[in-house]
Amino acid sequence: MSYARLITFNLDAGQRAFAEGIADKFAAMLQSQQGFLSISFFIDEASGEYASISHWETKADAEKSYQSSAPRLQEATAGMLKSSPTFKLYEVYEAKV
Repeated sequence: MSYARLITFNLDAGQRAFAEGIADKFAAMLQSQQGFLSISFFIDEASGEYASISHWETKADAEKSYQSSAPRLQEATAGMLKSSPTFKLYEVYEAKV
């Protein structure tokens, strides 16, 4: 069983380059963490909505990553966010196909 961490945040419209810089920085950081499997980023530039989903081997790995990365994300985006980011953890179900 694996886990996924969903992070969403809002920026002013037109901040795609800033968001991509944050994405690149955090993807590199997460790749070195225990249990990391993958990460994808989602952009709705017109509305300023951004999200990422990272995939982890275990719940403990995802939680440990959150403890170190959440404060770094808040620091990196200080003054740029329209509201506080949301962080949610989900158990991943792999469909039997």
